[in-house]
This record gives sequence, structure tokens and C-alpha cells, in this order.
Amino acid sequence: MSSRNVLAYGPSHQIRLPSPGNYSGALHNYMQEKKQLHLLSWAEIPSMTSNPTLWTVHCKIGGEIKGTGVASQKAAARQAAAKQACESLSSA
Repeated sequence: MSSRNVLAYGPSHQIRLPSPGNYSGALHNYMQEKKQLHLLSWAEIPSMTSNPTLWTVHCKIGGEIKGTGVASQKAAARQAAAKQACESLSSA
């Protein structure tokens, strides 16, 4: 696996990206491996004032926001939030 498909988390932990850009799946798998999946949650908020609708998605771990994504598609906003969360974990 190339280094661009892996995010390091601490001295001996890594978040593996199963396919290019699938941060949501990688984060889910990582939390499941650590038996902490119950700590992962998402808040998906549509903006009712813009047309087309903009989605804001917060990725929370243990109730703390670790990433936020905004996009016109909910899935894209979720991936952006998950990417920030992965980067947050890898820099911790």
C-alpha cells in the first residue's frame, strides 16, 4: 500500500484509505478496529436559505467535532468532514 493511502495516527496506528478519497469509510473502519465505533457520529444540516441546498456535515468523535464539510451534495460534505477528522487524528 502506498504512503499516500495511509494516514498515521500516533506512533503505531494508521488510518488506511480503502479507495481513493474514501475518508468516511476509512474513518469508520479505523474506529471499528479500535472498538470505538460507538464514539463516531455525524450531524448533517441542510441550509434552507440557499438554492441549491448546501449541506454542512460535522464529524464527531466522542461528541467533539473533529471535522466539518460544506458542499452542495451531502455525500461530498460528509467526505470533506471525514477528511478533516482523519487529518485531525493523524496530527494528534
